[in-house]
Amino acid sequence: MAVRTSATVVDRPRELTLSGPRRRSGDQPYSRDADHAHGTLASEADVRQGGDGVQRQRTNVLSRIVRALPPVLGAILGVVIMRREAGTWLSWIGFAVFLFSVLRVLARPTVWWRYVLTGGAPAEPTDATYIQPGSYHVELLSAGERPIEVIRALREACDLDVVEARQRVDDAPTRIASLISESSAVQVCERVARAGGAATLSSAESGPP
Repeated sequence: MAVRTSATVVDRPRELTLSGPRRRSGDQPYSRDADHAHGTLASEADVRQGGDGVQRQRTNVLSRIVRALPPVLGAILGVVIMRREAGTWLSWIGFAVFLFSVLRVLARPTVWWRYVLTGGAPAEPTDATYIQPGSYHVELLSAGERPIEVIRALREACDLDVVEARQRVDDAPTRIASLISESSAVQVCERVARAGGAATLSSAESGPP
């Protein structure tokens, strides 16, 4: 009696590194001019991308300076008023301005410094259901039509500040959580979906991270 057997072949994802186009039979012969034109276009794209990165970095630096200026300028203004109006009631106003500006920073220096760096107050502590350790990754596919809501969701579920969350939204598709449990990965995906975005989870054991 013949016994029939069957086998299932599962293709696992692989990482491929492509160094350039591969010639096949019937392709046009190699042309130095065409290769030079291709290299020129690639170089121009790299220059534009690099210029965008420099512009973004300059904008971030200027934004931080602007956020740090108010208490500094307030303290300087208070000192100037106290010195110019010494002996009058205006000197007390200058002292009040100086004191308010200094205490605004000294009362919560960590909060103030984080505001200077990120433009927002520290996020609330991440719920433990989102960060249980495991072997799953979560990738943000798209922010959809409500990127602001997705940024809030990433801050809540992935322990990111405003700048980091906005960068992940701009870079989508990109990874937003790593090495968490399956239940936590599902919770993160659901939180992103409620905000209007799209995310997917994958196991680190099923392929390269």
